[in-house]
Amino acid sequence: MNNEAPEVPEGLLSFLQTEASEARSDSLNAERAVALSFYNGEAFGGGMEVAGRSQFVTRDVAEVVDYMVETVLEMFVSGDNAVEFEHSDKAMAKAATVIISRDFMRKQDGYNILLDALKSGLLDKTGVIKTYVKPAEYRTVTDEIDPA
Repeated sequence: MNNEAPEVPEGLLSFLQTEASEARSDSLNAERAVALSFYNGEAFGGGMEVAGRSQFVTRDVAEVVDYMVETVLEMFVSGDNAVEFEHSDKAMAKAATVIISRDFMRKQDGYNILLDALKSGLLDKTGVIKTYVKPAEYRTVTDEIDPA
């Protein structure tokens, strides 16, 4: 078994660094803060309130975001499979679909993962789900008998 890290293709690291630097955006962060403030129904602040007038703030953004999350989420979770694989070997594709769908929805709490990603996408303008396979680690425990 080779434990060496795989060689990174030429240019990949610089491409990823460029993408990461372009992903940082002060204007996007400002938009995210405003969206979250609207979602939470916070007062506008910044001197926009007038003394003696109503301080009423609606939660329209929260209602729309929550409705959209429920609507889109229903498409993913209402069927039998959260994911679907296609392959020339139909039996293998069907088995992978059943196994991954079951594991995602039951072992990994797929409903809440999708819910969080959808809500993040609507509020933060980015909804990311990272997944990976972690090999199982096995330990062997042996009972040592003290001869004394």
